[in-house]
Amino acid sequence: MTIQDNWPYDRVVPTEEGAVYDLLTVLETEYDRIDVQLDELQEQRFIETATGVELDKLASEVGVVRETGESDKRLRFRTKIAKAITRSSGNIYELAQLFNLLFKDGATDITLTPVPDAPAINVEVSDIIVQDAPVTQSKLESLLTQALPSGDALQITTKATFAFAGDTDSGGFNEGEWA
Repeated sequence: MTIQDNWPYDRVVPTEEGAVYDLLTVLETEYDRIDVQLDELQEQRFIETATGVELDKLASEVGVVRETGESDKRLRFRTKIAKAITRSSGNIYELAQLFNLLFKDGATDITLTPVPDAPAINVEVSDIIVQDAPVTQSKLESLLTQALPSGDALQITTKATFAFAGDTDSGGFNEGEWA
């Protein structure tokens, strides 16, 4: 629906040859442009969809600064962790929620196990999750340790998975060894 379609006045009816029609066309064009800008602005308000400088601003709110040459994907990942840490009380349930946030469907393949007689958690994940993460395994351990109470440790161990094409470190058909 356009402004012309919703024109409420009977005395002046816009026709394609008239000045009123020309003015309404300009207004419609500007309204459309503003709608597009508002949509873009709305997308830049959220960590999931923000890019560039706007993502930098959202990251800085939780103390994360973009490293030289860092991609939006990696910065977004680090920012999600930092944001979750600011809200965390450091229990294992909130750590599990953080894994759900970061790895979505892959989080079902993650096992959290407290280490007996030590303030530590062992996190067993499939090697594909670690390979797909935008940070290294050691950086991931470092970031996730921040979600734990001070002095607690987090150790990530990987478990091999089977791949049909052999496109991971684990074996596929005619690759690796069967246990």
